[in-house]
Amino acid sequence: MAGVFQKTSVCLMIWDTPCNMTGYFSIKMRASRILNPDEPDMQPIQEHVSGAERIILKEEIDEISTALIHRAQNHDNGVPDFINLKIQGINPETITYVPSLPVYLVQVSDHIEAQKVCKTLLEIAGISPHSIDHACEFLENGDTHGRGLAGALVMDSSSAAIRNPDDKGIRATTMDFTPSAHHKIQEILTLYELSHTRLKEALVLATKVAYAPCARAELCYSDNPDYHIGYISITGKGYFRIPYLKSLSAKGGRVFFVDTVDFSWESYSRYIRSTPVLIDRISPFNRNFSLDQIV
Repeated sequence: MAGVFQKTSVCLMIWDTPCNMTGYFSIKMRASRILNPDEPDMQPIQEHVSGAERIILKEEIDEISTALIHRAQNHDNGVPDFINLKIQGINPETITYVPSLPVYLVQVSDHIEAQKVCKTLLEIAGISPHSIDHACEFLENGDTHGRGLAGALVMDSSSAAIRNPDDKGIRATTMDFTPSAHHKIQEILTLYELSHTRLKEALVLATKVAYAPCARAELCYSDNPDYHIGYISITGKGYFRIPYLKSLSAKGGRVFFVDTVDFSWESYSRYIRSTPVLIDRISPFNRNFSLDQIV
């Protein structure tokens, strides 16, 4: 039984939809590994290794599929046992087009200053100190077993109550830039010498989440053990990239803060998981950040 998990297996699913007239396809990669392969009588404990997705044109499928599989096999979190690649045509009538969040490149000198900026921004977003503390503690230490969550935690912005059923993480999926917006964001990142960073993927995810029903803010620490940059996104305000936000010992992950007065898990989760969102306009980048700009 132990030998079953010694090599990585790849599961590929692909299909078209009859109404896919735009030529857009959703492609999603998820990679995981089994933590207890030598215990065949025990329930397998699966750990997330890597994930990524794009919305692409039909002629890009071969190229992007290869790139995503290569990414999964060469992640800093380790080698996966299983890679799932899912490709699906998108009904053009279901696509929502939005502008990207404005980007603020925050300048801080250390982790202490980064945490101070983090809490100030979240307070501006209307997140209670109680919720901020609980979110930071979760991203630092993980769940009750000391593990990071596979997906995001959805938290009440006032009470810190967890809204995920069974405390299972939710993944924001099915989002990307349009080809023209993708070209524009590449130009901007090159200009700011940021083309080697994760900013592009983070921005598209944060933008989709910011447009979700009842969304207030998002706090993200990378789950990459060697990456200390994190971000905060605030609905109606922007995306704030903060160096040193994550301590090197933190588990990482995401917390989505919501206003739960009119909150419906069904509509919220349907949007986060299923609604295709394409960014078709790039909002301004602000290199020299000051809190005075948004207060």
